[in-house]
Amino acid sequence: MPWPKSSSASPNRPMPATHASRSSSPSTISAGKEMAVGRYYQQNQQYIGAINRYRVVIERYQTTTHVPEALHRLSRATCHSASRARPRRRRRCWLQFPSSDWYQDSYY
Repeated sequence: MPWPKSSSASPNRPMPATHASRSSSPSTISAGKEMAVGRYYQQNQQYIGAINRYRVVIERYQTTTHVPEALHRLSRATCHSASRARPRRRRRCWLQFPSSDWYQDSYY
């Protein structure tokens, strides 16, 4: 038995503004989940796990808005971990986001 067609749902009708503002790409959602896990690791002082999560966001989800925060948190987590040479390398990445609030928090 086929599904009945709804008379109210039309493919030619525009999407309501409330739904359009809530829609996100799958990569943004995935990047947000990676960031949430990274923040959890960082709060519990598990810096290596946090560093790995932030690196995933930076490498896989470069077009999302989570990258500046990931760079900021990556440099902070790296400072707390044993390695001291890595934060210097991360500074070059910040040249892509000079107007970001995360950049301001990291360097000013």
